[in-house]
Amino acid sequence: MKSRATKQNRSDIYKLCIVTLLAASLTACTTGRTTLKDTRAPQSVSFATAKENADAVKGANVRWGGQISEVVAAGPNAVELIVNEIPVYGSSKAPIYGTRSAGTFTARTSTPVDTTLFKEGEVITVSGRIVGQGSEGPQVQIDNVQFWQAQAEPDLAPGMHEKDQDWFDMRNPGGWTYNYVLKTDLNQHAGHASRQ
Repeated sequence: MKSRATKQNRSDIYKLCIVTLLAASLTACTTGRTTLKDTRAPQSVSFATAKENADAVKGANVRWGGQISEVVAAGPNAVELIVNEIPVYGSSKAPIYGTRSAGTFTARTSTPVDTTLFKEGEVITVSGRIVGQGSEGPQVQIDNVQFWQAQAEPDLAPGMHEKDQDWFDMRNPGGWTYNYVLKTDLNQHAGHASRQ
């Protein structure tokens, strides 16, 4: 009789241990997940969305690319830029070379800047927020500007180098790939000017 009771107790203890382990592992699964606060800046509103109705997305953060088509003085050391929009790459936010503009937007500064930096034809990306709709499309209050320049690279077969391809002709424009890279010297000057 004693052995039967001992076996029953052992069986109950095993069952209790298994239930406890299962409960502990399920608790670990549910408490192991934590909700992290998203510390990234809010997603940029697309140019197409803002172009349809800028007032509906007023205050939204943006990072758009474009080419300056007109520079207008907006007071002492401040500018208003009319910019032909150029789409940007997702991660680098560099303007995409050779793409068509979907329209124009106005970008304006509210703090003193070196107005000599802003010239027609310059390719830029503008970070800021939408402040409304203007006659030239959405209006953006500039927080930051980056200047870009076109860079040509030989369009080579994967794994090949210029010296490996006898047929590669440096004078042939069809043998090149173009993209935009930051203008290092101009961006350093622009950053210094905006902090004064």
